[in-house]
Amino acid sequence: MHPLIATLASWPGRQSTKRLLAAKGYTLLEHYKEIVLANCGGCDESTLECYWDEVAREYICSAGRVHSTRREFAGETSYRSEYLDNLAALPTNRDAASKGGPLIEGLKIFAQKRLENDLWRRIDEHCEILKKAEAENFGIVTDGWTGTKDDFGHFLRPIAETRGYALRKKKWRKNLGDLELSWSVDRGKRTTWQFQLPLVLEIVHKSAPDLIFLAKPGSVMPGFRYVMYKSPASAILGIQAVVDLFDTIGDQITKRV
Repeated sequence: MHPLIATLASWPGRQSTKRLLAAKGYTLLEHYKEIVLANCGGCDESTLECYWDEVAREYICSAGRVHSTRREFAGETSYRSEYLDNLAALPTNRDAASKGGPLIEGLKIFAQKRLENDLWRRIDEHCEILKKAEAENFGIVTDGWTGTKDDFGHFLRPIAETRGYALRKKKWRKNLGDLELSWSVDRGKRTTWQFQLPLVLEIVHKSAPDLIFLAKPGSVMPGFRYVMYKSPASAILGIQAVVDLFDTIGDQITKRV
């Protein structure tokens, strides 16, 4: 087994990471879950949590090389979910599995509601209100924001430095045990108030850097709306949140927390 895959296998799971983030002041994930539960046709909370947990574990344990709803793995993994296998095998899920849609009824209903009305817009608006409050709690300062892509590198710097990253070869790098995490700004990604943060995270095992885990926050934490931004404060909070998310995961994997 590749050293990166073997190391990622020690991640304790989404729930543990979510609790640590909440303790740091990130509350958006719990609010998003409440929004889903209110718009999923009475779906069961424990089923929703279990589904998200299993998808997240497959994602981490395969270094992102998986499409869980289609049950497709692009390489070796240290974990394959029997729970998701069983869901995908249900006659009612044949179409969902082939198209990559959600495998539990509640999320199917939620996805349909997002398409049929202005639910997605209302979720965006509600999340921005929540993020504004969080930014104030964290003491986010927007001085120096220019509205250009240079802002992301400018504000990533103090966040990365505070968390022990060092700039080498145009990337902010940090060693966590046998892992190296590196952050950079995607200079080719379009930035407007409707797009996601143009940040790129790479995770490698120092002994075998041939396999690169291009980690995406939404695949680990459903509802991680920090990556969407509609104001300077929201963008800076998002940079901080995504760095803290994967720092927390890295610390958990390397048994630092």
